[in-house]
Amino acid sequence: MSLTRNKQKIIHIGYAKTATTILQKHIFPKACSYSNYTFSGSDSKLDQLTYSHCQRLRYGFNVKKLDIPERTLLSSESLCGWDPHYWEEYAEKNLSAFGCSVHIILVIREPKSLLSSLYVQTCIHEFNGVQDPKYFFLDKVHYADRLPAAKFSLDEFNYARLIDMYKKRFDSVTVIKYEYLKNLSFIQRILSLSDSEINALRIDMLEKIGNKSFSVLSVKIVFFVSKI
Repeated sequence: MSLTRNKQKIIHIGYAKTATTILQKHIFPKACSYSNYTFSGSDSKLDQLTYSHCQRLRYGFNVKKLDIPERTLLSSESLCGWDPHYWEEYAEKNLSAFGCSVHIILVIREPKSLLSSLYVQTCIHEFNGVQDPKYFFLDKVHYADRLPAAKFSLDEFNYARLIDMYKKRFDSVTVIKYEYLKNLSFIQRILSLSDSEINALRIDMLEKIGNKSFSVLSVKIVFFVSKI
């Protein structure tokens, strides 16, 4: 039975650096309009609920049970959390907020490209200055919650572990590889879209360009300038 007939609530949790911006701006709104779903990014009240919940996750506050209407699709990569150290905490709090009956969508990306993109985004685009990778990717010996700089718990990074966290807590979990995301077969299946509708979305997906990371040359230049 399709999710549309079940009127199931759908929660897209990321992961980071997996074309979330494209999905939120160009794919999910149109897909929801085809299937009579409400997309959180197109509804100010739902958008604020999602934002407030993600802020509570970020700062370690207790979360509230969220009254999400049926036939709703929420999307935020902040729901998962990009630092593996907090994955379990976020998963448990998402369960408390949304309940076990929602359908979780998780997009994963080839680790080498993911970690490179995360580093560039966090330590070059956003960080005030340039942070050396050895101070960002930390093993369990050197990782601590109270470190003031951006950090990533490398020893805790494991996709199988992340997927298992959500499969243990939620009734429905869909995992998509980023490398096959442009096919959009997952959204066709979940929202029971027609072939013509999904083909229109695929064209949009191919035409849109998401957030651009620095090129390798740009990264080298930034490091060179920072050393000077």
